Amino acid sequence: MTKINNFRLNTHFTALGQINQAFRGSISFPGRSYGFILGQTLARTTITVPSGIYVENVLIRTSLDNNINHIYHDLTISLSALAYINIAINQISNNTYELVALFSNTGDTVNVPQFTAEAVMRLAVAPFGV
Repeated sequence: MTKINNFRLNTHFTALGQINQAFRGSISFPGRSYGFILGQTLARTTITVPSGIYVENVLIRTSLDNNINHIYHDLTISLSALAYINIAINQISNNTYELVALFSNTGDTVNVPQFTAEAVMRLAVAPFGV
């Protein structure tokens, strides 16, 4: 029988060790018109967490869709058939996440409205190291 020894105590295989606090980040964009553009950063912020490897439970909320809660790491909002905003939370390092809004437009000039976005994360210790 193979011995598996990389698993951590109090994780998926025992009881998931969730960090007590929620980690938050928010961004806002004042609004502007854009022509053809691919991957323009509209806003970004970093979220600092304790150093470690985590399983993330993410909630993203944005005023672009009347603050509906989305349980995803990224969210795409269409402004037209050829223009969209992607709001995402990405892990940058073992203690830093980033909330970012990117805009792409492959058509005529589009007005990007003023908006806010917020991410709330709950973190649990990952079941094994990498």
